[in-house]
Amino acid sequence: GYPASLKKATQARLMSFYKKHYRPQNAFLVATGDFDENTLKGLFHRYYENWEQSSYQVQDPKSTLPNSFRIFQRAKNGRDIIAIALPELNESHPDSEALHIAIRYLAIGKSSRLHKELVEKEKICSSVKVSSLSGLLPGASVIMFSPTGAGSIAAIIRYFFKALNDVLAEGLPSQDFALVQKDIIHNWLYSFDGVENLANLIAAEEFNGDLSRIHNFGSYIDSIQNDNLLYAVRKHWNHNRLALFIQNKHKLPDEIEQVCDTAIKVTLQPLPQLVPVKDSKLGSFKPIMHGKIEAATPQYHSHTLSNGLKLIYNYQPERDICGFALSSPLSQLNENKTGQNYFSTALMLYGTEQRSHDDIMRFSREHGFNIRVLHHLDSTLFRGRCHKSNLEEVLELLSEIIQQPKFDKSYLQMLKSAAADNIRREHDYPVSVAYKAWFRKLFGPRNNLFSSTGDIRDIQQISLADCRDWQQNWQLGKDFALCIVGSLPPAYVYDLASKYLSFGDANSQITPHKLIYKPGPIKPSRSYKHLDQAIIHVGGLACPAKNIKENSAFHILAHILGGDLSSRFYDILREKMGFAYQTGFDFSSVKDLGFWYAYAFCDSQQHVPCLKAVLDILNSVVKEGINAQELYSAKNYLIAISRMDNESVSYKASGIANLLSLGYDLDYYLQREERIRACTLEDLHQLAQSYLTPQNQQIHVMV
Repeated sequence: GYPASLKKATQARLMSFYKKHYRPQNAFLVATGDFDENTLKGLFHRYYENWEQSSYQVQDPKSTLPNSFRIFQRAKNGRDIIAIALPELNESHPDSEALHIAIRYLAIGKSSRLHKELVEKEKICSSVKVSSLSGLLPGASVIMFSPTGAGSIAAIIRYFFKALNDVLAEGLPSQDFALVQKDIIHNWLYSFDGVENLANLIAAEEFNGDLSRIHNFGSYIDSIQNDNLLYAVRKHWNHNRLALFIQNKHKLPDEIEQVCDTAIKVTLQPLPQLVPVKDSKLGSFKPIMHGKIEAATPQYHSHTLSNGLKLIYNYQPERDICGFALSSPLSQLNENKTGQNYFSTALMLYGTEQRSHDDIMRFSREHGFNIRVLHHLDSTLFRGRCHKSNLEEVLELLSEIIQQPKFDKSYLQMLKSAAADNIRREHDYPVSVAYKAWFRKLFGPRNNLFSSTGDIRDIQQISLADCRDWQQNWQLGKDFALCIVGSLPPAYVYDLASKYLSFGDANSQITPHKLIYKPGPIKPSRSYKHLDQAIIHVGGLACPAKNIKENSAFHILAHILGGDLSSRFYDILREKMGFAYQTGFDFSSVKDLGFWYAYAFCDSQQHVPCLKAVLDILNSVVKEGINAQELYSAKNYLIAISRMDNESVSYKASGIANLLSLGYDLDYYLQREERIRACTLEDLHQLAQSYLTPQNQQIHVMV
């Protein structure tokens, strides 16, 4: 909303809206997972049977589409932004998925045409992203471009219209069309992995009014042809229905209007026999009812390969999806030159001696997997998920990426430009600027803890030689760990891992982590930026991860103070006092260091009483501790959310591999719930008295 509409949102108006719309005829309940059907039905009737219907007849909102091309500009200091909006249909519309194929080809992901042209080839954008703004009603697909320089705006718009007009003229190249169809079908198949994903899938199709799509969606996507796509884009992506938004500091050059005028006047040749997509409703939905499934205790198989690599395989019967993760303790904490680890491992994904980057992308999309690299403060992981029939292809490609990367200068320059542009764009976001200022107060300006890329000066100094030197550290050995989760036979998984990941040196050793920081004096500070909001950070050092009991307890304390809607910070600062519109508490740790921070974002005129309230909450916990109900609720929440997270095979593989590479054993992972349950009120009170005192409260306020 806007300030004017917010002022009109009185309690009476909100209650009237609630009574009209929040009624049983406008709602449904989805339950997935392990439950007794009769018990569930009894609970459903107990809690929902007396929910009264409303006599109000809901009116279908009307959606109006523009009939002329529009250009908007907002003058604002900071980095330039370009946004182009195209019509997007509601998901139940017969042409919706044809447009989905078209927008994926144009702009979604690193395999999209605009990303390849603007980010990888021309390097005039640091990113191309798409926001989808539709649901039950039609809306817009908004393509967001992040230009690398003010002089590239006209060129970006020209490239966009060239790509769009090619799609309007001929549709998609046949190979690209087939790959995008496979992308969509693979994503649909992955949505069956985990009860939360499945519940979301069912809810989405219930909204669309066609539950048959849950099982028939793949064949429906396969049925869409290029003629169907041409029909859809020509009908719905008419130039007159587009809008262009530009945010920059300067007056728009006349060239931009000329580019747009030329593009929208392109005459398309008529094509015969264009047909819409056949209605997607493929028949009535028949639920698949399973017999009782016997509970199976997950089985863990542990092996050590000839090179010393630790392998854990979590065998889970009846899973169609495999999760995989290869982890190393190599990180920014091992570097001799800031940014080496980030750029070296990111660049590994952009080509091997056998395959170009395009070959890797095509191979991955054909088989429905995507290997990603994650950079943690104390480790680096290559991870992903795949269909179980493609695990061998994954491990084969992973072996190539690590053993035989082809470091390409052009892709390195692209990665460096994108990283530097992201740092420059941080200045457009006061929250990021404020957090960085607080972090530097706590750890000093030249620490190696804040960023995996380093600052812009560090980025500029990274070379191909630096990446090649760092890659030599990736000789798999006893400090590395591989975890796979799936339903394949354990012996088969071991054979695949031995076949592709036995290279390296069992005697190789990785240099220990080196923490570089110099804490500043504890004293409050303010930065004046003339903002409408105030951004408050309060925090300090905390227990290291090697103190296992304290580390587990601190995660519980962090949740109690600022983890969710029932936390103390949320309840007091937002609900009771009305100071902060966003608030929370976080804790992070590595083996030899931990830190915590509380934050609150409030009106600039209220930052003094808001800060006092933050400090009062912290001091009350130091003095009085927390209560039994808070501890009980936090334990239940953290255990439940951990179980939900571990339904993801990729998440579980990553968690286990990461811990093993950092020197923990499998039991440490398996005993997490026991550590949570063992935490006491006294443990939390001692933590607060050790770490939350005023002597350990580094305060920074930006207003």
